[in-house]
Amino acid sequence: MHLGTDRDFALEPLGKPQGMFTNALGTVRYNPALLRWIRVTMTDKPYKIDNIKRLRDCPVLGFAFNYAGPQDNDYLKKTLEVADEVGADYVQARPALAFHGRTVDIEPPRIEHPLLYVTDYKFDEARHRHGYNRCEGYHFVPFIWEDGNVDTCAYMRKHEGHTLGNINLDSLKDILDRAPKSVPVKPECQVCCKLNEINEKIHRSWQLEDVNFP
Repeated sequence: MHLGTDRDFALEPLGKPQGMFTNALGTVRYNPALLRWIRVTMTDKPYKIDNIKRLRDCPVLGFAFNYAGPQDNDYLKKTLEVADEVGADYVQARPALAFHGRTVDIEPPRIEHPLLYVTDYKFDEARHRHGYNRCEGYHFVPFIWEDGNVDTCAYMRKHEGHTLGNINLDSLKDILDRAPKSVPVKPECQVCCKLNEINEKIHRSWQLEDVNFP
C-alpha cells in the first residue's frame, strides 16, 4: 500500500504498512522505522534536508525524480547530491507525465551516478495508452491518503467510484473485501500509472487459453 502524504498521519490502523510517498517538506512526526520504504518526491520547492535525514531510519530511502528533458539535468544532479548527503539508497528517474490521459515522448537522462536508477521501461510506457479497459491492480496495491481515504490510485483522487472507503471507519481488509472487482479505465486515466504493470499482467492472464481443453 502507499501512504501518499506530506502531513501527519496515524499508523495504528494499518499495523505495519509497506511504504510511503512524501515530499518531506513537513516536519516528520512519525517513526520512519515502522515503514519498509520511503520515497521522497521532488517538488518546485527546495529539499528540506533535515527532514529527509530523519527518514533515514527507514530500511530503504529513495528519491523519485520526474524527468522532463535535458532542462532538468541540473536539478537531477542536485537531487543526486542531496541523496548522497542523506545516505539515500537510490534516485529513480522516471518521465514527467502529462495529465488527463495524455502521452509524452521524453528521452531518459544520460547521467552517470552510482545512485541513479533510470527506469527506461517507464519512458516507453509513457508514450502509449493503456492496452486494457479494466483496472484491477488496486486489489494488490491500494493507495491510502493522509486523511485515511483508500483510493484505487493517486491519479483518480476524488473521481466518482475511485474512493473505496476510509481506514478511520473500517479495516483495510473490509474495505478491499467489498471493493468492486474492477473499475473502468477512463480516457483521463494517467498513462504509465503505478498500477500499469500489474494491470498488464492481469489482462494477459485473462487472454490465456488452455491448449489441453480447447
